[in-house]
Amino acid sequence: MWRRRPGGGALAPSNPRRRVGGATQKLLRVELFTPEDNDSVPIGIDTLAYRRDLPHLAKRGKTYFITFRAKRILSPVERDIALRCCLTITEDVLASLRVIMPDHAHMIVTPHDEWSLATIMHRVKSVSAHEISRASGKRGHVWQHESFDHILRSVESLSESDYVAANPVRAGLVSTPEDYPWLWRG
Repeated sequence: MWRRRPGGGALAPSNPRRRVGGATQKLLRVELFTPEDNDSVPIGIDTLAYRRDLPHLAKRGKTYFITFRAKRILSPVERDIALRCCLTITEDVLASLRVIMPDHAHMIVTPHDEWSLATIMHRVKSVSAHEISRASGKRGHVWQHESFDHILRSVESLSESDYVAANPVRAGLVSTPEDYPWLWRG
């Protein structure tokens, strides 16, 4: 854990320890904070780092590969709703690919400068969860709290797009990506 030093925004690691099999191990947990914003810290001129359960990097103008998981298997109607929400809510991004699988979703998107990835993901998950709950009559969370994302390098973009498009084929749901109704390429 990190703790604030007295009188300022600087951080110092605390020294938590745990006993494992008779030995004491030092635990290191990285938390990133700044005095202005307890959610992120600059790690370069134009890059911010933040974490919830997973670490995230935010950089303007970059393309992200995103995966977020459902808490249960989504029905075809629920996948229709999720895809529609991904398409309409992410009009504020340059998107190249979205696929809704029965238990998770992938998106490859480039947010416009005024939108953060965290805001976009909150909008997608929140609106789709409300609409899915209303349509299915089920209560409770639809999506898991955290999502996985990473910034794509230009050489990765094509391989990640192919990976996402082939996901329904690898899962045995269809024989070609074009046959999968919950795949959208932009």
